[in-house]
Amino acid sequence: MKTESVWQHAVFQSDTQKAYFNVLFTAFQLKARVYKAIKGFGITHEQYYVLRILQAAQPYPLRLNAITARMLESNSNTTRIMDKLLAKKLVLKEHAEQDRRELQISITEKGSGLVAHIEELVFGDAQTWTALNETEAHLLNQILDKMRNVKG
Repeated sequence: MKTESVWQHAVFQSDTQKAYFNVLFTAFQLKARVYKAIKGFGITHEQYYVLRILQAAQPYPLRLNAITARMLESNSNTTRIMDKLLAKKLVLKEHAEQDRRELQISITEKGSGLVAHIEELVFGDAQTWTALNETEAHLLNQILDKMRNVKG
């Protein structure tokens, strides 16, 4: 779907401005796909992102502040999210051996299985969610990285 058809008769001051709105619109569409995939599993998108962070860190546990620093949305209440994941037995919380005051969090087998299942639903067949080939995806990653690194 073209940007113009979303904002019917929208006039953009420049291609840069159009790109900004295009990135936002695309991000919302991609987030909606994740919502759809996780809907039946009783978890929120924030909980899914925490599970992905922990999955990527395996076999090492992470401290809560390390998880918070990696969250997509900076206003996420990681403590509350963690409590919900603990109740669902998707993560495990343990005291660090070096410092008993420090808590370390890791993903459980149940949590890893859930992430794998959701990933298959979201990313199983790349052609169902993107028309990009590997070269285009690489270029897009470079452009998005450049956009995020602008100081402002």
